[in-house]
Amino acid sequence: MSNRIGRVYFILALAVLCSTPIIIGTQSHNRLLNLPEVVYVSPEGDPVKQALFLGIYVIGAVLLLTQVPVRQLFYLGMPLLLLLAWSLASITWSSNPEATFRRLVALFGIVAIGTYAGLRFDLREFIRLLTFVAAVVLVASLVVALVIPLDGLDPEGRLRGVFYHKNVLSAFCTITLFTLFIRFIAKLDQDSATRAWLGLLFLVALFCLVLSKSAGPFPALIVAVFALAIVRAAQVSDGRFRAILPLVLTLAVLGAAVLVPLLGGAELLGKSSDLSGRSEVWEFAATMVERRPWLGYGYKVFWLGSDAPAAAFWKASRNFAPHAHNGFLELALDLGLIGLGLSLAAVISLAVKISRLLRHYPDICLFWVVGFISFDLFVNVGEVRLWEPNELHTLLFVYIVVRTNVEFASFSARARVIRTGPPGFPGSGSFAV
Repeated sequence: MSNRIGRVYFILALAVLCSTPIIIGTQSHNRLLNLPEVVYVSPEGDPVKQALFLGIYVIGAVLLLTQVPVRQLFYLGMPLLLLLAWSLASITWSSNPEATFRRLVALFGIVAIGTYAGLRFDLREFIRLLTFVAAVVLVASLVVALVIPLDGLDPEGRLRGVFYHKNVLSAFCTITLFTLFIRFIAKLDQDSATRAWLGLLFLVALFCLVLSKSAGPFPALIVAVFALAIVRAAQVSDGRFRAILPLVLTLAVLGAAVLVPLLGGAELLGKSSDLSGRSEVWEFAATMVERRPWLGYGYKVFWLGSDAPAAAFWKASRNFAPHAHNGFLELALDLGLIGLGLSLAAVISLAVKISRLLRHYPDICLFWVVGFISFDLFVNVGEVRLWEPNELHTLLFVYIVVRTNVEFASFSARARVIRTGPPGFPGSGSFAV
């Protein structure tokens, strides 16, 4: 019974998380682009949105604390635990401590859901649940676009559905397509009726992606597919090469994420020559990081309100960017290079553990982890998805870290028994033999 409650909660929580703009009726307010109204918002936030999210997060926290032993929270891993602590500590130096506290409540809530999912659902079940979420969200997006086009379409007629921006929809569609692809090749479903509706969902996701007219996710998707192709090829190659491959890929993607903003990549990202105004935002953000390199300005307050540290940039450039348009720069602004370093340490630790698991348990579902991490790191070149509150990408990243740590601990325990104890130690989870 508890598993059923957890599954239903997870599907509903993610569906509401994605659909919040249409649920609380703010889509009609999101039709203005690059205007002061977009950024000069009240630092207190939207009370209706806050109440909705708080309800979701409280339920998630209750499920986590009542169904999971407290000691298992350490499966978050030391880098993420330290990053959470550092985020909380940023209240003390934040330029707006009250706003930082509210954003931290949202961050801890999203981390709680991701942790709960990581401890309760293995990869195969998680992929199934994620496709149910996609079905609800994408069908709702098409219905909204047909019934309320003022909300479902952006000012230029591009599909955004239940999301606040067409880029968010396109990223969600890309994750859906990739998840369905893994579900197909892993042969998780033998029922012909199930395969039929999943094929239809694949077409719906592709249709929504085309209607969004967003080219942003395509380079990231190419990187993810390329990473998977290399990993698959490495499975039949030398074991030592296979073991270090995910780490090498992670470092390569991180390097690309840093070099693209520095060297220019308009064509690669499908943007205009100035990257749709991103280049001057990146230059300003980098300059501000240099002023407070270690601590940052406090979690999620740099671009918040008319008195925010970013206000001088808005007034001088008339470029009313709501964030740094780069997840790595954004995190450095929020939590300094220390916070950014902890985040990258979590990614590298994840890559090392995935390398070991790939070497010994080449489950096809593990490819979803490699693909999503590659996609997520690269998409943060032009968007802000890294360590964000109320953000699906943050939830998925936390899930992957927790689930990988669970499986790696199980793998390490079995390895110790094989070396020192009797054989036949039972396997568990997605990577069990």
